[in-house]
Amino acid sequence: MEHGKAASYNHGCHCPECAYAHARRHAEQRKALAARAAAGDPATPHGTEGGYKNWVCRCVPCTAANTAAVARYREGRRRRGGGLGFEDAPRPVNW
Repeated sequence: MEHGKAASYNHGCHCPECAYAHARRHAEQRKALAARAAAGDPATPHGTEGGYKNWVCRCVPCTAANTAAVARYREGRRRRGGGLGFEDAPRPVNW
């Protein structure tokens, strides 16, 4: 396996060189998606949480969808008493 490649990171190597290559490629992909969304790419899922988070779209409908999703998440946390919801789940014996 060749180190310093994003593909190596995807195949399981998380050494610093491969992790950096993966982070760099991920940042480039997000930047490209944001540019496509800003240019009005019809594939951009406007009015969705995914449009906001994945496509980095900050139009009013995408922002509103993300705001609603965050409100639902926070309400769920409040109903559960601030926990993540798995505190009482059975744990493996070796914990």
